[in-house]
Parts: sequence; C-alpha cells; structure tokens
Amino acid sequence: MRLILYSVEVLIGYGPVITFWLIGIGMGLPYSIASMAEGEPVGFLLFSSLLLGSVGMWGIIQLLKKLIWRDINYPIQKYRIHLLVGCISLVIASIGFIGVNYLIPIYFVVPILVTWHLYYVCKNS
Repeated sequence: MRLILYSVEVLIGYGPVITFWLIGIGMGLPYSIASMAEGEPVGFLLFSSLLLGSVGMWGIIQLLKKLIWRDINYPIQKYRIHLLVGCISLVIASIGFIGVNYLIPIYFVVPILVTWHLYYVCKNS
C-alpha cells in the first residue's frame, strides 16, 4: 500500500515537470542552441535547465529504485548531488516561466517538495 501511495505522489508531483522537460528536449533544445549561437540569454537559460534537468532525472530514477527495491545495497546519499542539480534546474525553469504565467512556477515547487520527502523516506529506511 505504501508503494502505491509513493507512486501516486511521484506521478502527481513530477507529471507536469516531466511533460515540460520532454517538450523542452524535443522543441526547446534546437531553439536553445540557435539562441545561444546568437548570444541571447534565454538560450543559455533553457539549455542549462534541460541539461541540469537530465542529471536530476537520473537522481530521481535512482531514488525510485531505492523506494521500490529496499534491499538494494547502495546509499541514496551518493545521489544527493544529482537531486540537488535537479532542484537547481527546477528553479532555473521557474525563473524562465515567470514571464509567461505566474501560476506555472507552482508546478516547479511541488517536485522539489516531493524530492525532499522521498529522499528522507529513503534515507531513513
């Protein structure tokens, strides 16, 4: 039952962010490279958010593996930097979306809270 609740928490917390990340990889990556070539700061903002978000996704995958299979013998503290880099990516992305809509950055706060919660669940188990 606990695994189902954690799965629902991850789906609700990371659903919009993963959608934005996938759209960013598909459409935003070519735009960010073209913008960086022209020297526009939005290109650097988008590219760094996508790159750091990829590292953060790796950390979340490792966190979920530890939640699902508790007998895996690796410390989750080893992936703290991945999770921190993912949170930095979310902050950068929320700064980029403030100009579009003031409600969108709320989508980026929820995954930080979910990451914090699941990290301490894994750390204490």
